[in-house]
Amino acid sequence: MAQKRRWFVAAIILLLLALVVGGTTYLLSDGLLGGAAKEPTGSWSVEESFPGSPVSDFKVTVKNLKKATYYELHVEEVQIGERVTLDGSVRSVPLIFSRPEMMKVWFFDNEDADVPIVIAGCHQSGALIFPGSENAFTDDGNISAGGKDDNSESARTAQGSNGVNSEASQAEGKKSGDGLIDNLKRWLRGAVDRLHPVQNAEKSDKETCDQGESAPAPPAEDNRSGDNLENNPPETGLPPGKLAGSWSVEPDTPPTALFTISVVNIDPETYYELYASDIMVGKRVSVGSSICSISLMFNEPSLLKVKFYDSDETASLLAEAECTDGGELKFIE
Repeated sequence: MAQKRRWFVAAIILLLLALVVGGTTYLLSDGLLGGAAKEPTGSWSVEESFPGSPVSDFKVTVKNLKKATYYELHVEEVQIGERVTLDGSVRSVPLIFSRPEMMKVWFFDNEDADVPIVIAGCHQSGALIFPGSENAFTDDGNISAGGKDDNSESARTAQGSNGVNSEASQAEGKKSGDGLIDNLKRWLRGAVDRLHPVQNAEKSDKETCDQGESAPAPPAEDNRSGDNLENNPPETGLPPGKLAGSWSVEPDTPPTALFTISVVNIDPETYYELYASDIMVGKRVSVGSSICSISLMFNEPSLLKVKFYDSDETASLLAEAECTDGGELKFIE
């Protein structure tokens, strides 16, 4: 009997020791004793959805963020796509992912949560910038010497998948930046021409007259946009039922803008949808309404396409048009 008691006491002691050691390990590893918790780290990447695809997939990889199960991508404070699981991806046009400094990743602990548990920025190196880790990154796009190893590892992983800061792409970085600036300049000039085409035409005519030449005759095609085109149909000799129109973008509350079209020889009750690289922007609206989205969505007219329907629910396509750099709608026969 005494021997059984000794075995029982020994077992109790071993159990207590196991609980003490295990509990201490848990407290230390999870940082519940203060200061020992590992900070969250992660990376982001963009990959072609499939070979030759006009769209791309945005993905994230995170560590030490146990509560997170879903995330959202926000660009210029506007949500892109839907909330997806951590192993999911957000699909959109590549242009959306071209400005990492404007991108934010919101992490949530469930599918229906209203408030994110943490918001991370996107560094051009491919690393996620969590609150408190901003000083780990330098202005030239590298990880600082004082940065944590986890951040460095995330950045190296992202560099391999993104190619954002890889050695092969560093030589082309300046050219890419210059190209983006040039594209933005061209788009701004085009936007001004579309928003104020009549004034520009009058100025051009005046300059010609000042040089001693007679003002040119009105152009065969009127590229005016908005109400001007609807109230004064272009005198192009269009046969009855022949569609023609224009598109324009007007500033809205930053960072959004309004896309508007005007079409002649079409039923005013017609609806339309806007697509960028075959991805629908906003929702179907009537031809007299605008579509609101972030300005980046309208920067490349060659990627924009407008589809027309006879109601707000029908799937029957009436017509389809491409957007030209000059602000015209080029209807596809």
